[in-house]
Parts: sequence; structure tokens; C-alpha cells
Amino acid sequence: MRACSRSPLFFRLILICAAIVLAAAPTRAQGTPPSLEDVLKRLGAYVAAYGEKASLIVGVEKYTQSLTFEGANAMQRPRRLVAEFAIVKAAGGWAGFRDVVEVNGENVADRRDRLMSILS
Repeated sequence: MRACSRSPLFFRLILICAAIVLAAAPTRAQGTPPSLEDVLKRLGAYVAAYGEKASLIVGVEKYTQSLTFEGANAMQRPRRLVAEFAIVKAAGGWAGFRDVVEVNGENVADRRDRLMSILS
């Protein structure tokens, strides 16, 4: 397992937060949409408050890795991976942990609840 500071899941979370803020925002009396500056201020406040309240976010990610072999037998070998990904509030910020649970449709042996046992 490897730690990282920013991941695609982190950025997806920010986009989801933006959608929630926009959906929950009261509409203006004249029906005019809020300015980009207003939306970004509200989004920033929402994300800051959410980060203060949350300490752990867990999700599942599916992705493909490609490994290219060069030389006489040049070929590319993709692998389909499924992983649990946890973002944990730690001293000084957030840390990400990935636990691969499946490779090419096959379960990874001896990994049952591995991520949860590390985080608890």
C-alpha cells in the first residue's frame, strides 16, 4: 500500500461538493444565476467546513494500468484493477491509502478487510 497526497478521487470529491453547493444554493429573486466568484466562495466555505467535520472517506476505484514491453517482442499488457481507496485526515493534512482488491477479475488473496484493519 502506498500513501499519496492528492488523487483523482480527491478531485472527484471536490466536484461532487461543487454540485451539492450549487444544487442547495438558494435561487436569486430575479432568477439570475450567481456569479462564478459567489459560487467559488460558497464552494470554498463548504469544502472547508466538510474537511473540518470529516476524518475518513472511503471509496472504490476501478482503473486500467498499461505496461509496455520494448524490444524484439514489443507489446502492451493492460491490467484491470479494483481498489479500495481511503482518504484519512492526518496531522498536517490528508493522506491517501490504496488497497488493490482485484486484478483482471480475480480477487487478491489474503486481503480481506486489510484496509480497515490498518485504519482502525
